[in-house]
Amino acid sequence: MIINILEYVTGKHKTGLMKRQVVELYRMNVYSEHQILEAVGISRTLLRRWNRYYDRYRNKKRVYIKMYGSMKTKTTNELAALRRKVAELEQYSNKLLLEKQALETVITLAEDQFKIPIRKKSGPRQ
Repeated sequence: MIINILEYVTGKHKTGLMKRQVVELYRMNVYSEHQILEAVGISRTLLRRWNRYYDRYRNKKRVYIKMYGSMKTKTTNELAALRRKVAELEQYSNKLLLEKQALETVITLAEDQFKIPIRKKSGPRQ
């Protein structure tokens, strides 16, 4: 695996992919730290710096996904489903309002025509 990583090394500059792979090997303890340092040709300080940077970057990426990932994953199908649900709830709300008005009308007619006290009186007249 270290030999595959060394194929990416061209000259003095190390690619980001190679750095990430080296740090992952270091973190998985597949090879000893000394073997990795010799194979890649870097210092222990540089390896540890890459490791800190990798750790910070991964943590920021996780936080970003937690905070903003859910907003980006909504598709048009989900939005259409939510719009349909809102429309259904509005229709249901209108139906409930009409039922309430119908019941109030029936109660008012019953009180007027049959002289039956249906509504509860408020205050001391109860």
